[in-house]
Amino acid sequence: MRTPSMSWCAGSAPKDKVMARNLKVTPVTNEAIVECARELGIPEEAMTFSILKQVRKGLKLSSITGNEAIKEAIFWALKS
Repeated sequence: MRTPSMSWCAGSAPKDKVMARNLKVTPVTNEAIVECARELGIPEEAMTFSILKQVRKGLKLSSITGNEAIKEAIFWALKS
């Protein structure tokens, strides 16, 4: 029986792990969320603390990035 190759254990990480370490994550500010809501025609008053919290939760689950992800998360938060 053949054993799987474990060459990455000897000091070189798998390609996907190296790529993940090199990604820069830009934190999403409340202002960015409110700005995207304005673009969607949603009043600033609708962006309560609870909605902002749900938007951030939605962003963690999203596979897309940028303003489109924020807008999708806003829709998701307002529906719940």
